[in-house]
Amino acid sequence: KTGNPPRHFHPTNTKHDVGPTAYPGLTGQDYCDTQMSVMDILRNKPCPEMPNLKMIHAEHDDYFDQAYQQYKGDPYKAGFRKLPAWFGYATEPAWQIFMGGDGSGATLHWHAAALNILYIGTKQWHITPPHHRGFTGMTVQDVTNVIRDEPFVVKCTQRPGDLFYIPDFWGHMTVNHGFGIGVAAIVSTSHRLYMGSIVMD
Repeated sequence: KTGNPPRHFHPTNTKHDVGPTAYPGLTGQDYCDTQMSVMDILRNKPCPEMPNLKMIHAEHDDYFDQAYQQYKGDPYKAGFRKLPAWFGYATEPAWQIFMGGDGSGATLHWHAAALNILYIGTKQWHITPPHHRGFTGMTVQDVTNVIRDEPFVVKCTQRPGDLFYIPDFWGHMTVNHGFGIGVAAIVSTSHRLYMGSIVMD
């Protein structure tokens, strides 16, 4: 342990926005009106407005100095060392950190290419090629029931230390098995260098 305790990620003292998927506004869902601590999320504390749904928290890199305290806030030293060599980008990728309890997850969505590392927990992925991608406000459990037996769905399990690459515009959804914490880097096509030129979206 180094430096000061990570106040933003304190198990009980700091409260976070939570919802039934990572970014509810993107899929027509609502955030829970009640913020929750890390321990609330770990224990699957019910949201009063939607008690049957599992809550998850996601945020950008405002507190990476605490999340990666031992690396002075630098995620490249903690699982993303090859990111610049693999992509070669003109500006920083969009970073995010996420945590959720058992049964929580991100519903079906898509975006530019991303690398996802899992530090704690086990995560089930359902991945679809671009022509089967989609956005939905359905819960992760309902989406799983709809697509899990489709022949175009790639299913895989992510364990602690696994780094997953999701290509551009591939649909994906996740479900946590147990409490999970991970970090993702989304690299927009406009931030990559190809043959000496910047490719614009």
